[in-house]
This record gives sequence, structure tokens and C-alpha cells, in this order.
Amino acid sequence: MTMYREGEDADRLIDPGQPYSRVDRNSKFNGRYEAMQNLLVEGTCSGEIDCRGMLVIAEGATVEATIIARDVRIAGVVKGEIDCTGRFELLPSGRASGSVKARQIVIHEGAEYDGDLQMTMEPPRTEPAPPMWESATVPPLGVAATSEPAPSPATEAGAPLPGEEASGEADPPPRVREEDLPEFLRPRHE
Repeated sequence: MTMYREGEDADRLIDPGQPYSRVDRNSKFNGRYEAMQNLLVEGTCSGEIDCRGMLVIAEGATVEATIIARDVRIAGVVKGEIDCTGRFELLPSGRASGSVKARQIVIHEGAEYDGDLQMTMEPPRTEPAPPMWESATVPPLGVAATSEPAPSPATEAGAPLPGEEASGEADPPPRVREEDLPEFLRPRHE
């Protein structure tokens, strides 16, 4: 992406090849705004902003909000708490006050910031899904589904069901037999 220069069009702040929502210069928003993609703010916002992509505050925009976003790029004025899992960037025309928590922090010459900065080392919040054959809700390929409910963590750990007595030892979780697995999932015995 090219470097932003003060006074340039707001569209240069955000990748036009990616889908994004826009709060234009003639709009005001007060409340909770959730964006599942990038968000460009050119007007006035207050309240809360939850943006799953990049949040861009254009020059001339004013935001007074609690912000949660993947990335934040500010060329306007922002007051509030900012929590981003990726990059926080305060451009030369940007003014920000409040607290910022981000994985990467960039403040350009000429920008003004008043508040607390906290750089996090934790990776972005993503949890890999368990393999399909380990899921309690989807049986492995080639294994017939049963009408029995999936065991809860308490029953898997050996906790007695209501009305049952504790046996003292936990039963091991049921195992999938090798012959019930599709050929490509079976261990090779060579």
C-alpha cells in the first residue's frame, strides 16, 4: 500500500480491492457498530466499534469510542480505548488520546498521541478447529452416527451422571476402531 500524504483522498487509506463499509462525511453514528469486513469512517462516530478487518479513520473524521479491530489506521481524531490484534498506525494528520493495545504500533512524525500504549506479544486470536474425526458432533468418515448424545466433558472425565454412584475409576473414552476409518486415515503398518 502506498504511503498516505496529508490531504489525500480517504480512499487511498484503504485497499479498494477489498470489500469495506463506509460511514461517509455527511453521516453520524452513535451506538454499537459491527463490521465483518474493513470499515472506513469519514464522518462522526461515538459508542463502540467492533471491526473484524481494518478500521480506517479518515482525515476530518471524529471518533469517540471503544474500538476493537484487527488493524487500526488513524488520519483523523480518535478518543477512547483501542484494542487491535494486529497493527495500530497513527498517520501524520492523526490525533489520538486514550489507551492502545496492539501487536504492532506505528506513530508517524507529526502525529499527536496522548495516553497509554501497550504492545502485546500474543498471536492474533485464532483457534484452529479440531480435526473432523476428533469432533464430538461429527463422526469420522465411514463411521455410522448413533442417536446417543455426545458425551459431555464431565462424563468423559468420569464424573457420575445424576442418579449414579461414582465408581472410583474413570472409564476411558471410546476409541474408533482402525477398520472403521477410511483408508487414507488408517495408520500404515510396514
